[in-house]
Amino acid sequence: MNPHDYPAILGVGPNLRVGERLPCDVYDEEGRLLLRRGQRISSERQLRRLLHGGRVQQGARSQARVPATQGRFAHPGGPAVRRGYPVPEGFSPCERLHACAQALQRTHDRIRAGERDFLPRLRQVAERLRRFIDLDADAALGMAHLSRAYPEQVLHPLRQAIVADVVARASGFSEACRNSLIGAALSADIGMLELRAALDRQATGLSQAQRRALTEHPERSAQLLREAGLDDPDWLRAVMEHHERLDGSGYPHGVRAEAICEVSGLVMLADVYVAMVTPRAHRPARTSKEVLRKLFTEADQRYPARYAQQIVRELGIYPPGTVVGLETGEVALVTRRAGKRTQPWVYLLQRADGRRQLRAVERNLTEEGVEIRRSYRPEDIKVPIPENTAWGYSDMPPSS
Repeated sequence: MNPHDYPAILGVGPNLRVGERLPCDVYDEEGRLLLRRGQRISSERQLRRLLHGGRVQQGARSQARVPATQGRFAHPGGPAVRRGYPVPEGFSPCERLHACAQALQRTHDRIRAGERDFLPRLRQVAERLRRFIDLDADAALGMAHLSRAYPEQVLHPLRQAIVADVVARASGFSEACRNSLIGAALSADIGMLELRAALDRQATGLSQAQRRALTEHPERSAQLLREAGLDDPDWLRAVMEHHERLDGSGYPHGVRAEAICEVSGLVMLADVYVAMVTPRAHRPARTSKEVLRKLFTEADQRYPARYAQQIVRELGIYPPGTVVGLETGEVALVTRRAGKRTQPWVYLLQRADGRRQLRAVERNLTEEGVEIRRSYRPEDIKVPIPENTAWGYSDMPPSS
């Protein structure tokens, strides 16, 4: 191959060889990660893809961190680089989600103990989670869909906060609104922590006392936040209204249509989406494709049409973290949203003969012309799903 064929990789291309480690992160034309710095080039095919479609950031060849960039070639999280947040060496989506979950669980413990000084801790969780989403939104979405390591009363608010914030950014929400949104998503159910734990294990219908507590929990959550010193009106209102519906069928007050604020409408949609894609003791989970279709068809009746359309557009029918079956008979994990492509990026999990894929293989389905035939619930797949490598990050700690 002629070195002049490789202008996109800014002088790195002619020196690349199969088996060698990349000296920098390489991205495609839309700023999505192709291969991370330090990973080995595994095949001639992968090398050709890097050489002909890869991009690097100016000055990134010797950087241990991804520098802030004003150009179009950014970290796959996109807004992270434009905000000037460097992606730390050794960044681990799995560890980031676990850190948020542990901190939220400790906050819940303080609330259960009757302490009213939990608000600073809750704000710290919100900031930590927002930083995670800014660094890599696709990895945050993927981990939110996949994680089963904590109780649902911890995972549900984290999931709905991630989904809501991804849509909020695309909808042009201000920084202040994003803060209110994430805070509301994390705290909407703090008025029913014990009930939530019981309902997650319960396969029977609700008792009258449980139904009454469920209906009252938005007001109870808002009251706990006020007692803790929260004076953010958007945050409080979203907590109060996250179970309302446009047609007046929601609770606690049957608020209708335009009376429901924008932040509330987005938390509402994220809450419904996350609840439906998560298995419960009394029912299995639905696939993301099924849930997004339902939200879209009920838009303008029960849910705000603007955000229903945006959640479908931003997540795609196969969001990161979705396990899919390909027309080739292979099973793969969706890792990156499709963007302008017709198909998302996937990480191969299982070969067509049913055997586990032992070597990491990332696939550009649009480039290969391969179609997705179905989606699976993660619990239906027995193949281990990698937590970091699927998104291009190492499972090894950073070198000292």
